[in-house]
Amino acid sequence: PEEEPLIDKPDFKIIPNPANGQSSLFYTLEVGRKGTILIFNSVGEVVQRYSLNPTEKQLLISTEHLRQGVYFYKIVVDGSLVHKDKLVVIR
Repeated sequence: PEEEPLIDKPDFKIIPNPANGQSSLFYTLEVGRKGTILIFNSVGEVVQRYSLNPTEKQLLISTEHLRQGVYFYKIVVDGSLVHKDKLVVIR
């Protein structure tokens, strides 16, 4: 028998990107799963961390205190990396 995938079709998108002030992460997360988004600066330091709630479908991300530039984000579910991408902050 085949094993069930951790997440059927991971769906994560930050809009708008580039961001000016705030963006929203739209996501799907199965109930019972523990998710986190980590946002890193260009030298790999975590500048923001948010928990993802399975009953929600959207997370507001403030970029007000971030300098203009390119950031990277990773989404981890139950300890496993499921998505990574760039977040661009503009002013």
